[in-house]
Amino acid sequence: RWTRPVSRTAVARGVRRRSAGVGGLPRWPRGPASPRPLLRHVRTAPDDDDELPAAFAIETPFPGTEVAPDDAPTDRSTATRVTRLPSGLRVVSQETHTFMSAVGAVVAAGSADEAHVLGGSRGATLMAEALAWSGTTKRSQKQLLVDVDEMGGYVHANAQREQLLYCVDMLREKAEAATELLAEAMLLPDLTPERFDEARAVLALSRESATQDHIVRELAHAAAYGAATPLGAPLYAADVALPAVVDFRSTFLTADRIVVAGTGVAHEDLVRWTQTYFEPHLPAAAGPIPATPPTPYPATYAPTVVAVEEPAPLVPGLARDLEDKVRVAVVCETDGGWHAEDLVAVSVLQTLLGGGDSFSAGGPGKGMYSRLYREVLNYNHWVDAAECFVSIHEQTGLLGIIGASHPSRVDDLVRLFCGQLRKLATVGVTDVELARAKNMLKCNVLTHLESRLPPLPG
Repeated sequence: RWTRPVSRTAVARGVRRRSAGVGGLPRWPRGPASPRPLLRHVRTAPDDDDELPAAFAIETPFPGTEVAPDDAPTDRSTATRVTRLPSGLRVVSQETHTFMSAVGAVVAAGSADEAHVLGGSRGATLMAEALAWSGTTKRSQKQLLVDVDEMGGYVHANAQREQLLYCVDMLREKAEAATELLAEAMLLPDLTPERFDEARAVLALSRESATQDHIVRELAHAAAYGAATPLGAPLYAADVALPAVVDFRSTFLTADRIVVAGTGVAHEDLVRWTQTYFEPHLPAAAGPIPATPPTPYPATYAPTVVAVEEPAPLVPGLARDLEDKVRVAVVCETDGGWHAEDLVAVSVLQTLLGGGDSFSAGGPGKGMYSRLYREVLNYNHWVDAAECFVSIHEQTGLLGIIGASHPSRVDDLVRLFCGQLRKLATVGVTDVELARAKNMLKCNVLTHLESRLPPLPG
């Protein structure tokens, strides 16, 4: 083994020594000692324990940097700032004082609004996501991706039932260029028939390789609210046409429904960039700007059963089971959605139930002490997965358990899941379970806040 040098000489060598083995016998060395010095420490400062060697001094600034005087005012505030422009567009920022930034735009409209307002239209919201970074009227897709690469950036888009998100993560000095690119991708996309057909083909491939878990979560909304209702309608539609996407964009991409958010940027700069790159491409308001976008669609909880039989998808990178599996979700309503007083309680319940796959090796943060692991997965070898999930919307939400087993045990699986949900109402939780769940929820929230992206949808 290599021993640490104890002498502060000009040159320190790693020395291979014999060490005691079992029973006090010397351990045979694994090989000859290297004649070369492993560490070289050249002293250029006096031998004073309180003085840093000159070679390691950090007083000299790096080339191209400026050193602020000691009495220069510094503002290290991380407060969230909000500005509402006359057009109705809102700008939100939080200064993180880092070298990386993120800028995003959220549209307060999704597939639920599409289905309600546009007469049962399906699939346009998801197509807007697929077309997000496929080129604009000013840049080809290749040039767009080259520009993103030069920013040290990462682009992202996500469509859901009540919002549509576009986001760019980049180096701080490229924040203005990224804001311009974001405005182009969102407001000036390439909507040629050729580009639309390419995006639709990509979505079809994604649907074919979607996991069973993703498909069942979609079906859970149809079972809870009805497949013909706005919240129960599917995000994906194979027959979506280009005119539907154009109608969706012209109806919902308005200033009063858009929030531009940024982290790691100065608020005044983000407001100025928004006025420069977003507002010129947004239609003028036809009347008074409402304080918040309306949510007109009904959200009535009408539980039923939805079952779909189809071959298991071939997910790239994941092995396919040799035997058939049935994946089931059992859900119940959480009233009030994002604005409910018990929103935090619902989140704690999700963490308390926890769960996961039976294949998980456990370890810190894996939830092995959650209730679904302790009472379902650990005692029922035939349960392949059992995990609690939530889906929260503007007016309502769902709390449920999703899992998998062999088809011959699907009745037992449903019975187990219903028993766990019933136990929450009839037996309650212990103080130990509650404390553990609350601590895990805090840990999850703080872990997500380390990223620049999660604050943007909020």
